[in-house]
Amino acid sequence: MPGHDPVDDLVRRSIANAQGAPAGFGARVRMRAQGDMAARRRARVAWLRAGVSVAAAALLVAFVLMYVDFTPPAKPDTAQGNEAAPAPAPQAETPTPEGQPKPGPDAPAPKEPAPAANDPLPREPGNGSPKPQPEPEPKPAPEPAPKPEDTVETPKPEPKPEPGPTEAPPAPERVLIATVPENVKLRLFENAQWRDAIAGDPIVAGTRMQARRGNVDLLLSGGEQVRFDGEITLGVHEGALLAELHDDGLYADNLGFERELLVRGEGLESRLTAGAALFSVSSGALTATCLEGRLTLGGDVVERGTERKATSRAVQRAKEFQGDALLKGIPARVIARYDFDVEPTGGLYGDGERLEGGAVVMDQKPYYIGFRHNATLTVLPGMCVRLRFRCTDVERLELEQFLADNTMFKHVWTPAKGSDWQELELKLADIPAREDAGMRLQAGDALRNFKLHFVGNKLEIDWVEFVRLQE
Repeated sequence: MPGHDPVDDLVRRSIANAQGAPAGFGARVRMRAQGDMAARRRARVAWLRAGVSVAAAALLVAFVLMYVDFTPPAKPDTAQGNEAAPAPAPQAETPTPEGQPKPGPDAPAPKEPAPAANDPLPREPGNGSPKPQPEPEPKPAPEPAPKPEDTVETPKPEPKPEPGPTEAPPAPERVLIATVPENVKLRLFENAQWRDAIAGDPIVAGTRMQARRGNVDLLLSGGEQVRFDGEITLGVHEGALLAELHDDGLYADNLGFERELLVRGEGLESRLTAGAALFSVSSGALTATCLEGRLTLGGDVVERGTERKATSRAVQRAKEFQGDALLKGIPARVIARYDFDVEPTGGLYGDGERLEGGAVVMDQKPYYIGFRHNATLTVLPGMCVRLRFRCTDVERLELEQFLADNTMFKHVWTPAKGSDWQELELKLADIPAREDAGMRLQAGDALRNFKLHFVGNKLEIDWVEFVRLQE
């Protein structure tokens, strides 16, 4: 049962069984013991309640000391200047508790409590906020050191303002690629629509073009030559000429130029360095044929006279090139041309030649017309010399071509009789050396001049040009 104590039972039975113990004595002893225990419990509870009350009172006093300001109002300060300080505004009397006298004029003023140790600033009386501290006087800036008299100050460039969020970026530069020639059937894609091109229209980088009928031949602003029969976009990329081939074929010639040609089609890429090549796209493949120079397709070399096809999987083995209709009738690419409206840049020989009516004329000894290239002219594969001339009583003509080391190559022929203008086209590779008939001019040779001897009375030359023909 709850509250049962075995020791209590033993004591009670011992007393009840003692000699001379009255009846019920053990019960009375037990009841007295229980009363003493209850009194002790009540005393402990009273002490606990008193402790809790004291702690609560201490917390309340601490709260009041922290948040209530007992500082009396400060006395008006009249020490500054000679002007009297304004009198403080009257304050309403605060009623005093009954039984306590009101403080008189002779009553001692309460002492102002010292500021707390952790309060960094003295507090303004009445509101508990820190007193404003006077601002420190600014120190005078040090005078700059005197500069030498011969010192010239360089003005600092003003920084360029960065474009704001609403300013549009500068428009890309419109690089001229070519100009539309005469009698070309060509369409240009501009302003989201196709239009027919007009002779003289500029073709700028990024222009998409389409051949309307047949082939389109363009001489580019850099001197390169291209022909296409489908749809392409011409541009520039990292210093290279870029041709994106959308369909059909493309012929390109950049022999003699440093600028490479980068051709892309069907997600594949080919690169032509100082050469001539043929490209075509169909059914997810790009085919490249090397005619001259160095050509790579997908990183693999395409040898001269061969063609290779590349897909997204691999570059196929080389095959011998069998020809293509796109190469038929490609116009000659002019390398150098001399019209005698003015004297050539390299200069005439000055041995009696004279300019008359847009032609150079010679009718006296030493009976030749000669001029210098500026400074040399490099022989390219397929290069020919062309000239338009007229003879008066001339029996023999000798065309001489000198290299920089004075090696001479010579072609001799008899002109047609009569006084009409005649034309000559001659492959440089067919001109033999004077000292060795088996030696011919080769690609890479540097020509120093042009010289045409004659035997007769008078020779006139209308123009001379060096061109390259694609075979």
